[in-house]
Amino acid sequence: MIESRRLYELFTGDPSEYRRFIDQIFHERVESVLTRVPFFRDYMNAKELTPSDFMTIDTVRKFPILDRRFIQGQEMASLINSSVDMAQLPPPSHTSGSSGKPLELHASRDFYIASFYIMQLSYGGSLPFVVACLSDRDYTLPAVDGCQVHFISRKSPVDRLYARLVEIKPQIVMMRPDRWRLLVDEFGADLARLRLTVAGVSSAMSTASERAYFGTFLGCPTPNMYGATELGGAIFECPFGREHVVSHNNYLEIVQDDGSDSRPGETGHLVWTSLDNTIMPFVRYKIGDVGAFAREQACNCGWNGPVVEGVRATRPKEAVVLPNGLKMSFYHFNVEILKNEGSSLFRQYQLIQERTDLLRLLVVKSAFFKERGMEDMLIRLRELLLGEIALEVTYVEHIEQAGNKFQFFVPLNVKN
Repeated sequence: MIESRRLYELFTGDPSEYRRFIDQIFHERVESVLTRVPFFRDYMNAKELTPSDFMTIDTVRKFPILDRRFIQGQEMASLINSSVDMAQLPPPSHTSGSSGKPLELHASRDFYIASFYIMQLSYGGSLPFVVACLSDRDYTLPAVDGCQVHFISRKSPVDRLYARLVEIKPQIVMMRPDRWRLLVDEFGADLARLRLTVAGVSSAMSTASERAYFGTFLGCPTPNMYGATELGGAIFECPFGREHVVSHNNYLEIVQDDGSDSRPGETGHLVWTSLDNTIMPFVRYKIGDVGAFAREQACNCGWNGPVVEGVRATRPKEAVVLPNGLKMSFYHFNVEILKNEGSSLFRQYQLIQERTDLLRLLVVKSAFFKERGMEDMLIRLRELLLGEIALEVTYVEHIEQAGNKFQFFVPLNVKN
C-alpha cells in the first residue's frame, strides 16, 4: 500500500512525476488485477492484448466503455478479482439507484485515506486526523497512517448524527447537502463547536451559495466533493475554489456521444477508471454525469489533478417537461432555488411536477425562514418558467423519503 504522505507529495509535487506514477499504477493494476477479473481477462484474450499493451494510462482506451445497465447484466463473479476469497469479501455497498436499479458492489480502498489526507493538509489541518462519512450502516475502517474513518448510518436521525460527530471528534466530515441542511437547521451556531477543518459537501447538486450558507454555521471551509459509491472520492474543490480530479484514485475521461474525447471546455460524459479498487474495479465506467475539463488548467493551489467544471447529473427523469414537450433540467431550478437568501429558507424542499402545466414546491420552513426571501425566490422560478407552467407552494412539516438519497425533484407521472 502506498503511504498517504507519498500520495500527497505526488499530488502537490512535480506534475511529470505524478503522471509517471499514474502510468505505473495503471500498468500494475492491469497486470495484477484486471488479468484476474474474468470479464476483463476474457476481453483481453479476445483482443489478443497483454499487460505490455497497457504501459501508460492513455492505453485504458483499449478497453470498452461500460455503463450501469451493462454491469447489471453481468454475473457478479465475472467482475470480481478471482484471487479474492469470496467468503472473505467485505460487506457489499449499494448505490442509491437514482440513475437506475441499485448496484451491489465490493470495494477495496487502497488510496481512500489519501484523499482526505490531501484535503486536511491543503486546508491547514494537522496529522493524524479523523474522518466521518455517511454509509449504509455504522462501521469504522482500520486506521491507516494513523488516520481513522468512521461511517455513520444514513438512517440516523439528526440528533443521533450530531451526537456521533461530537463523540468521534472528526476533523473532516463529508455529507450530502440534505444532511448538512438538517444539522444547520437543528443546531445552528453550535456546529462551530465541532471545530472541523473541512466540511465537505458531497453532491453535484450543491451550489456555491448553499455551501457558503453552511459555512456560516460551521466556521470552516465547505468545499464541494464529487464522488460515488462506485468510486469513492473523485473530485475535490481546492482552497482556490477550483475542482480537481484526484487521478491516482480515479482516472477521468470526458467523451462525446460517439466516444471521442471532448475538447477542453466542451461538456461530455464522465467516464471513470478506478485505480484504488482491487476487488471489483470499474474500468471506463460511464457513470451518468456530465462535465468538462476547464480550458484553463493552471491553478494557484499547486494540485496536479486536472481541473473540471460544470459537473452535474443529466438523468432524463430529472427534467421538467414543458407543455410543448421540451424538457428543462432540474439543475437550473435548483440553482435558482438556492441563490441569495434561498439557501436559508428551507429545512427541506422538493419540487414536484404534478401536470405538464403545474409544478408544486413542497417547503419545510427552516428556523431562518423569511417571507421576503421566499418571495424573491418564487419570482426567479416563475421567470425561469416563462409563464409556461403554474407554480404553487405547499408548506408541510416533513418530507418523507423512501431511499437513502434525498429526492429534490419528483418528475411528471412519478409517485414519490
